[in-house]
Amino acid sequence: MGHVNVADPAHTSQLGFYDTPAIAYGVAVSGSLAYVADWSGLRIINVSDPAHLSGTGYRVMPGRVNDVALAGSYAYLADMWFGLHVINLTAPTNPTETGFYSAPRGAEGVVVSGSYAYLASGDGLRIINVSDATHPTLTGYFDTAWGAYSVAISGTYAYVADGYSGLSIINVSDPAHPSLAGSCDTPGLASDVAVSGSYAYVADRDGGVRIINVANPAHPTEAGSYVMAGNAYGVVISGTYAYVAYGSSGLRIINVSDPIHPAQVGYLEDPGMGYATDVAIGGSRAYVTDYYGILVVDIADPTHPAPIGYDYLPGDTEGVAFSSPYIYAAGGDGGLFILRLREKVYLPLVARY
Repeated sequence: MGHVNVADPAHTSQLGFYDTPAIAYGVAVSGSLAYVADWSGLRIINVSDPAHLSGTGYRVMPGRVNDVALAGSYAYLADMWFGLHVINLTAPTNPTETGFYSAPRGAEGVVVSGSYAYLASGDGLRIINVSDATHPTLTGYFDTAWGAYSVAISGTYAYVADGYSGLSIINVSDPAHPSLAGSCDTPGLASDVAVSGSYAYVADRDGGVRIINVANPAHPTEAGSYVMAGNAYGVVISGTYAYVAYGSSGLRIINVSDPIHPAQVGYLEDPGMGYATDVAIGGSRAYVTDYYGILVVDIADPTHPAPIGYDYLPGDTEGVAFSSPYIYAAGGDGGLFILRLREKVYLPLVARY
């Protein structure tokens, strides 16, 4: 795990580093602690002094931990091989597993809402009652055609990125009996989904960004799309713009104020950037991870995004989160990196656009 100071985005410098033992796939932050989904399990990192990161506690798990969600004093781990682990965080120096749910085909991702954890599993959506953290129990499930790669919750619906079947919308108003409300196929492999208002934005690895009107969940329809060469790996919505990590095509900024006619308004594209894997937004800046590091982009004018800082990070950097004033990047086998902007520290830009 490394920490990069980014108060002056044009002049970034690494402040600290903490190497996790395996591959970091995801991160969640609460207060002065970062919780890292490391292949080997859960790693808890004290980030109160970004220049001197320290391991606070850890819990080794038997499988491969892909994702982490926080709720109350618990962490919920999506284990690709075994299912859901519930970890008590009351004592961060000694996190303990208090509950476990064995998913037949493991879990790719997890979202917690209310008393339920929603698992994106190899066989679809699984709804786990976690009101008693010591005994998480299956409340209901819906087997999707291709298995769930990602899930988002909005109101009484779960929106599932369902691989080669596109977007599946599951009614979860009765968690014991989730039912398919509607679906909308996408051209390729739906790998990520975000929901804003009446629209779902699906990152399709072969078919770009598909904008689905979900005002009527029973009849979702494609309102618009943005397609170009490359694979869309991640999407985030901010205001009237969709920011897309578009693989070899870099960062793409799409105006979605008219979802029927989404239009690209700005982009950063250069093979030297590597392969854009994820994006996070903080104010007038976008933070884009690629396999080689993290790029800081000024998006005050989305039509003219400008690179203002870059830092190489070891490992294949695949995920990013923003919680002011820090950026948290999952650096694959390099662990967790924490970045912050700092003035009067010069590091030359290493990627040109």
